[in-house]
Amino acid sequence: MMQVRRWKLSAAQRADMWSRWKAGQSLNAIGRALGKDHVVIQLLLARHGGIAPPARRRSRRALTLAEREDISRGIASGCSMAEPQLPRRPITKRPSWLAPERDTAEK
Repeated sequence: MMQVRRWKLSAAQRADMWSRWKAGQSLNAIGRALGKDHVVIQLLLARHGGIAPPARRRSRRALTLAEREDISRGIASGCSMAEPQLPRRPITKRPSWLAPERDTAEK
């Protein structure tokens, strides 16, 4: 039975790959350092055109985990969205942003 090798890289390995690529190392050298074949490194680099993708970050308009938790607890306890005790901390989002949270909790 053939052993299947995983070609995905961890976040630390990806950062190392991009820094090595930017420093001008060859595909073979990067592959040896990461324990992967140079073809795998080439595929991963080619996926982004050889340019490191920007770091991902959440939109400021999205609800935070704490806000979602407060909404969930308030809905579970039977509070309406208009009651002042829901949530304990003020939510900086418009009420229209809270509607999807309420709708999924009611299902």
